[in-house]
Amino acid sequence: FMTAGADVRFSGLRILGPDPDVGDHDYQNPVLSRGIQTGSAGLEVDNCEISGFGHAAVVVYGEEAAAHVHHCHIHHNTRAGLGYGVVLNQSTCLIEANLFDANRHSIAGTGRPGTSYEARYNLVLAHATGHYFDMHGAADFDKYISSAIWRFNEGSGDQARDTSVFNSNHCTLESMNTAACWVPGQIETGLLFDGLDDHLSCGNDASVQSAAGSIEFWLRADRLDQDQELFDLFEDDSQNYLSVRLTASNQIGIVIEDNDLALLDVVSDPALSAGVLRHVTITQDGTGVQMYLDGQAVSTSGGNAGAWSNHLALAGLWIGAGHRSAFQGLLDEVRIYSRALEPD
Repeated sequence: FMTAGADVRFSGLRILGPDPDVGDHDYQNPVLSRGIQTGSAGLEVDNCEISGFGHAAVVVYGEEAAAHVHHCHIHHNTRAGLGYGVVLNQSTCLIEANLFDANRHSIAGTGRPGTSYEARYNLVLAHATGHYFDMHGAADFDKYISSAIWRFNEGSGDQARDTSVFNSNHCTLESMNTAACWVPGQIETGLLFDGLDDHLSCGNDASVQSAAGSIEFWLRADRLDQDQELFDLFEDDSQNYLSVRLTASNQIGIVIEDNDLALLDVVSDPALSAGVLRHVTITQDGTGVQMYLDGQAVSTSGGNAGAWSNHLALAGLWIGAGHRSAFQGLLDEVRIYSRALEPD
C-alpha cells in the first residue's frame, strides 16, 4: 500500500508479504516488497499484523513524512541487508506498544539529516537476525549514495576494493611496493604514493561518470611546488579527461577537457602545506565547481562551468597519478558520487 496523501490510517489489517525468507542482499530488485509506504504526514498504523516483506513492513520516507505505528504485530521481515519492521528516511515516527519478532532490524533509519524516531513500550522477541533497533551513521549511508568508495583499509596486498553497495570498481595497485605503501591513514590504513609511477588502476566502468557529481578524499602532500595529479578519469592520455591535481602553486585544481578544449579549469585560492592531512571535496551541481577544505567552502579562481565526466568515452580511472604527473604523499578514504554533495 502506498499512501497518496496525508492523514491515512491502516487499522485492524493482516498484511502478508511475498518474501519472509532471509535470502541474500537484494538492493537492486525493482519490485522489492514493502507493506505500507508513505511520503506524507499523519500516517497511522495500528492493530495490524504485517509480515513477509523483503524491504520493510512500514516505510516512512521523505521530508514531509511522519507516522505513528502502534499496537501492531510486525514479524518475519528478514531479507539480508534489509528486512526492517519500520524504516525511516528524512522522516519522523512514533513507534509504541508493538510486538516485534524475527525481523533483521525491527526499527531502522538511514541517518540522513531529519531522520528520527521515538520507540517506547515495545516488546521485542528473541528471533531477530540482527540487532533490534538501528540508526545508520554517515559512513554507512555513504555506501548507498556513492558511485565508488575506496577506504584503503585492506592494509596489505595489491587490491583496493570498492565498498559501495551497487558497484564494483575495485582497483589494482600498479608499480607500488605493497610491503611499504600501506601506512596509517585518517581511518585505519591509507596508501602512500612515491611521486614517480605509483598509482591505482580502477577500471573503466560507467558508474563513475555523471553529469554532476563529487570527489572526496583525505590528502597529505609530502612534496610541494610541483604539479601532481591525484585523479585521472580519461578517454585518452591528453585530449579527453577529468584531472584533479595538486598544482605547482600547491592549490587543489581540476581540469576537464573535451577534444583538447578546456571545458573547466579551476583552482582553490588557498594553498596546502606539506605534511598536513587535509580533507578535500570537489562538487559539481551542473552550474559550476565548488571546493571544500576540511568541510569549509573555499574561494576558487579560473574558468568555471557546468562540465563533469559524462562526456568521456571512459578508458580508465587512475588514482595517485595521471598521464602528466604523479603524486607524492598519502591518500585515504576516497569517494566518488554521482551528485553534488550538500554543504552539511
